[in-house]
Amino acid sequence: MDQGWSDPQSPWWVKLRRAQVHIDEVQQRVAVLQDAEPWSILRELADSDGWAYLFRVHQPIPADLSAAVGDAVANMRAALDYVAYELARHHVGTMDDVEEAATWFPIFEDKAAFDRFFTSAAGGRARCAAGCTGTTSAGRSNVSNRSRWLTRCERSALSRLLTPRPTC
Repeated sequence: MDQGWSDPQSPWWVKLRRAQVHIDEVQQRVAVLQDAEPWSILRELADSDGWAYLFRVHQPIPADLSAAVGDAVANMRAALDYVAYELARHHVGTMDDVEEAATWFPIFEDKAAFDRFFTSAAGGRARCAAGCTGTTSAGRSNVSNRSRWLTRCERSALSRLLTPRPTC
């Protein structure tokens, strides 16, 4: 079944709706936490040149609040992974198990890790689904053109997916 980008039953939309539920929960829990005044900030004269600020925590951040934040982030990340998979499936077609496992939305802490993702051998065809790496039709390497991969992977569709929609 080929789902359209705007189909509300597509897995990425389902995950984004679930993320919104968790974000709403986070907002409610933060409001309750702030009303309880869980911390205070005291300003003290440090010396003749300035002030020192003392931050005191009166109660820890509730574990349920931390869990709700984690759930929201996990659902948003899953939505990105679903989009990356669908883009690869759309451009590559049938993928083997290794290619499917290698298809996910790349998020890394540094440029070196990001570059390794696009140059590693495992699942390269799925990653190259939109011409992200490999060679151009003229035989030149286009690894340096990774920053333009969304253009080749239906940028407008992804933009529509990630643009907030008004709710009724």
